[in-house]
Amino acid sequence: MAKKTKKKKTGATDKVFNKDPIIKKWENRFQQEETVRKSFRNACNHIEKIYTGTISPYSNNTEESATFNYNILWINCQILIAALYSQNPNPDVRRRYKDTVDRLKLKKIQNPEDMQRALQEEIDRVEMYNDLGKKISVMLERALTYIQDTQDYFGNSNAAVMSFVKFSAGQMRVRYTPYFSAGGPKKFIVSKDKEENFQRQDGEAIIDLGAIQGDEEAGFFIESEDETEEDNLEHEELINEWVPINNFRWEPNAQWEDVGWSAIEHYLNEDQLIEEFGEEIAKDIPLTFNNDGNYVEQSTRKKAEKKPTKALIFECFDKRTKRVETFAKDYYKLLRDEDDPYELENFYPFPKPMFGTMGDDNINPIADYLYYQDQHTELNTITYRINILLEVIKYRGFYDGAIEKLIDVENQGDGEFKALANFAQLASMGGGAFNLGNFIATFPIAEASALLDKLYIYREQTVRVIHEMTGISDIARGSSNAGETLGAQQLKASYTSLRLQPKTKEVERFFRDIKRIEAEFLSEKFDTETLEEMTGMEVTQEMEEVLSSDLLRSYVVDVETDSTVIMDSAVEQRERSEALAAMTGILAQVMPLVQMGAIPKELAGEFILFGLKGFKGGRELEDRIQELMDSWSPGDDQQAGQGQPGQGQTSPEQQAGQKIALAQGEGEARKTNAEATLLEQEAAAGAGGGGNIALV
Repeated sequence: MAKKTKKKKTGATDKVFNKDPIIKKWENRFQQEETVRKSFRNACNHIEKIYTGTISPYSNNTEESATFNYNILWINCQILIAALYSQNPNPDVRRRYKDTVDRLKLKKIQNPEDMQRALQEEIDRVEMYNDLGKKISVMLERALTYIQDTQDYFGNSNAAVMSFVKFSAGQMRVRYTPYFSAGGPKKFIVSKDKEENFQRQDGEAIIDLGAIQGDEEAGFFIESEDETEEDNLEHEELINEWVPINNFRWEPNAQWEDVGWSAIEHYLNEDQLIEEFGEEIAKDIPLTFNNDGNYVEQSTRKKAEKKPTKALIFECFDKRTKRVETFAKDYYKLLRDEDDPYELENFYPFPKPMFGTMGDDNINPIADYLYYQDQHTELNTITYRINILLEVIKYRGFYDGAIEKLIDVENQGDGEFKALANFAQLASMGGGAFNLGNFIATFPIAEASALLDKLYIYREQTVRVIHEMTGISDIARGSSNAGETLGAQQLKASYTSLRLQPKTKEVERFFRDIKRIEAEFLSEKFDTETLEEMTGMEVTQEMEEVLSSDLLRSYVVDVETDSTVIMDSAVEQRERSEALAAMTGILAQVMPLVQMGAIPKELAGEFILFGLKGFKGGRELEDRIQELMDSWSPGDDQQAGQGQPGQGQTSPEQQAGQKIALAQGEGEARKTNAEATLLEQEAAAGAGGGGNIALV
């Protein structure tokens, strides 16, 4: 009898063996990265639980101890997030170089006639780029502002900065999404020849004359049965998304510039999978995570108490090959394989993350909390003991059971008295006066109260130590000593700013890079019509050429942001007043020299700009002064009708020398006239007195 053989089932096991080699490559990369960053991610999870109050850093770390949590981590994070990110960073797009034309014009005046033509051509070229730079700057700034105002920019940015505050690492990504509508049947123009016969413009024969549409006035056309037009662009979207740092993977390298790959994890439900990949592909993607975020093993998914509802999708960016590869956990096929879909200068649609303190290897961030977690444990131990003592310190004791109505006294209202049958007898026991203290004994609480006072002092000292370690001073906490001088309080504020400066600089650097990525998407991906509708400006062909080139765009414009911190109104007023005082002081000294012709107007403008660059509030004023300088002509100081230097016309430097010489000559003349007058007076006096005068 022949032996029966079981038919092999094809299923998940076979699919594992047929897994795409690209998926295997990424899984190996993730495994190596997880080995390096396991301690960092475990610390992030632990810190998040402490921040949310799920656990408490108390010695026994029980649910009971969590109820007595002094959450100094939450307090510090709230203070720091307000100090680092209290408003959206408005884009500030400017021409990169503004003074080249002025220098060329001055150079043209100072050079002989044979160089005038070449210099004029250079001036025209630079003026064209300056004009383009100004238009592009305005357009990009408007577009960036529109993008920021039409989404929850603050919410996503605030979450990224909070991640930076808690874990010393925060990340966002820029997502560009074009939306298309399906194109209709392809249309071919049909015309009539001299014999009134219809002909297709492409030369193909017309089989069915009844398919011809249109009329004599609008024209005739025929629609193809098997060819369609390209999809129509409906609108474009550019949004910023917060990326939880535990969902972000990056190659372990000391320098971000050397990071060759990165990946973002996405947890998508069935509806999101269909929206992202289409129903045909989505139905095969396994759901592997439940609503609690826990992975459900394949063998227990059907019987699990909490069934999986989400799939884990990996969006992987390989900078070296410039490919974006997407796959799902426990799925054997690639979902997407795209060749440089964004065409960005630095490939990634996200900047270098916000990093705080880094380890010796400069690979793993170190959360600030880890430096004061021991002090937090001590703080919670003190808080736990304070709460225990508060339970002990109660007004309670004993009373004489023979006097049953004593128990009713504590329930009496104001001004309420009760009859006591044996009052006289009780009074005689007290020596003629009724003393309730002879019948009541209170539980002793003096020692517990003294200990409680000391614990409060210890807790305050521990909090102060933590604030010193984190750089949160009294000024940052909004408290100060009323007896302190203004100078002392300003010194505190300056010290706080100094401690927070590295974090502030990192946040501002991060959002500047975000804005530059946004500007790159707007310049190279957005349709011209979309930009025109978004900004209300016409996009010329010359502007398109500059926008589409990374090199030209970087030459012409510079993308920056303003501060993410709301400045104190008093400080802002003081800075603006100081800027105005500095400008008026410079004007008072420089303008007389300009009127005399001792220095050209351009140099006077440079003096003013140099004086304003040190003031934050003077940046807007710089633009107006620069516009005024742009309208100046280096020859304005010269008299009309004069020729070029070498043809009877003097340069500004020569004019200044002549005027200085003239002033010196007038001074010498006044001196000579004064001496002559003095001699005449002495001569007249000598003639009247008959004496001889010796002329010295």
